[in-house]
Amino acid sequence: MQRMKDQKHTFIPNSLRRCRKVRGLSQKRVAQLMELKSTSMISRWEAGRCIPKTENLFDLAAVYRSTSEALYWDYVQERRHKIASREELSGAHVLYEKS
Repeated sequence: MQRMKDQKHTFIPNSLRRCRKVRGLSQKRVAQLMELKSTSMISRWEAGRCIPKTENLFDLAAVYRSTSEALYWDYVQERRHKIASREELSGAHVLYEKS
């Protein structure tokens, strides 16, 4: 589990709960599919209290028939804007299109 280092965030925006509901899955079923011992991590991830480890993030994407980026779209966009701002301040070339 990766905790947020940036203390400004108390919630990590994500679409995990919505994607789970769209698939008609319970937290218990997702935990079973991912071979987790309990639903507590699913709950923490959905509540935005922490970010899943890479392997778990890819498993969530597979279970939800999505991409890892789509599961955290708002957060990814926020990070991209932050990096783009830093690049602009330092005069670096932006390699991706701003949304």
